[in-house]
Amino acid sequence: IKTVEKAIPQSGKGKDKLEFVRSTLENIVDFSAEFGVTFQQVWPKIESTIKTLVTLYNAVGEFKK
Repeated sequence: IKTVEKAIPQSGKGKDKLEFVRSTLENIVDFSAEFGVTFQQVWPKIESTIKTLVTLYNAVGEFKK
């Protein structure tokens, strides 16, 4: 998450940053082979976790707006 923030530091680009993380994870992880679930099934939990982390980083000033 911090790497994506450094790569795309502009404010207002949260949707683009989240899509970058999603596509990266989707390309490198084959959940169906390991766990018997699809990426689409686990993405909502991953997305929720990312949003929680970004909120925390914003709250403590890690990400500058």
